[in-house]
Amino acid sequence: PGTLTLEDVSLLKDHACSKQTFPCVTIQTLTEHSDEVWFCKFSPDGTKLATGSKDGYLHIYDVDLETYKMKLRKQFEGHSFGIGCIAWCPFSRYVIACGTDECNELWIWDVEQEEQRSRMTHTPEDSLTCAAWLPCGQRFVCGGSRGQFYYCDIDGNVIDSWEGVRLQCLHVTHDGLILAADAQKRISSYKFDSLTDQQMYEYFIRREDYALYSLLEFTKIIRLCRLLLAKTVD
Repeated sequence: PGTLTLEDVSLLKDHACSKQTFPCVTIQTLTEHSDEVWFCKFSPDGTKLATGSKDGYLHIYDVDLETYKMKLRKQFEGHSFGIGCIAWCPFSRYVIACGTDECNELWIWDVEQEEQRSRMTHTPEDSLTCAAWLPCGQRFVCGGSRGQFYYCDIDGNVIDSWEGVRLQCLHVTHDGLILAADAQKRISSYKFDSLTDQQMYEYFIRREDYALYSLLEFTKIIRLCRLLLAKTVD
């Protein structure tokens, strides 16, 4: 009683709870950004929060797990197009920061060392707006709305690629299955057999009526979050 966990929440039914369990009191306001905040994400271990803004800064906050108060740990700068997507590695050390449609590169920051780990860019025509880590924490996938879809290592080297997929968002399951929502309102799964033959298979899962912008995984259930756009908008 009085405690609400993720396992208690379903997007398939209307939420209902008592006022005692509903979070309705602001305990802290973070004011360090100077412009619109576009993305926020907690680390997998829950000890850190990363926020990305139009001001071009990535902020890392430490979370006090007893009081749930946050303290600014580090500001990473240099994102001239702003930060529109953040992806934590599974062991909460590295953060990928992606920009907007006009940005052709992404940054990997080492939160523990408080420095840039690497930067990934492939061609000037790229648009790298989303990314997701593989379970090993040493490789990731990334892409964007212009048709790029890359499989990379932590140093930013492209291991393999898939052309013509206009990505909206990416997610990798705990067992390594790569899920991608594209501009054609489709969700597809991708799996690389091995780094030896680098063969990729695509399986059509389902088609949505609206563009998808987020994929979440709770245990074995994939939750879909979509932006309710007019049907005339792709």
